[in-house]
Amino acid sequence: MDVVNALATSADAGDWEGLRACMADQIVVDYTSLSGGLPGEMTADTLVDTWKFLSGFQATQHMIASHRVAVHGETATCKAYVVAHHYLPNNTGGAFWRLGGRYHEELVKSADGWKICRITLTVLWTEGNADLLTLAGQRYRALSGAPPRQ
Repeated sequence: MDVVNALATSADAGDWEGLRACMADQIVVDYTSLSGGLPGEMTADTLVDTWKFLSGFQATQHMIASHRVAVHGETATCKAYVVAHHYLPNNTGGAFWRLGGRYHEELVKSADGWKICRITLTVLWTEGNADLLTLAGQRYRALSGAPPRQ
């Protein structure tokens, strides 16, 4: 459970090294209920780089609760609820975008402890200004000097 909570708190704090430490070197990400498409496998470094746009928000808060953990030797699963708050005052709409859903994470035991190797988000509801995702990405790129998304 600690590594699942650390994933959220590291992302909210912009602690990219801490976030990376939560993940196996390769990770499968399924956010299809949020963004469509297909699940994808990528390196943990790529996923961390993708999530850096979160620092374009003025604040985020990912609250994960009601963990159900099952350990099977060197592997484990964690199912939990998530409510995520995203805050960015702007001139084009509301300052908040929220979502509620479920995380299903698969973990593997390593020499450094438990690492997340698969993360699936099932969105149950959203409310607020979904354009904040784009605005936060633009703000992140402007503040960090990262190149525009293609």
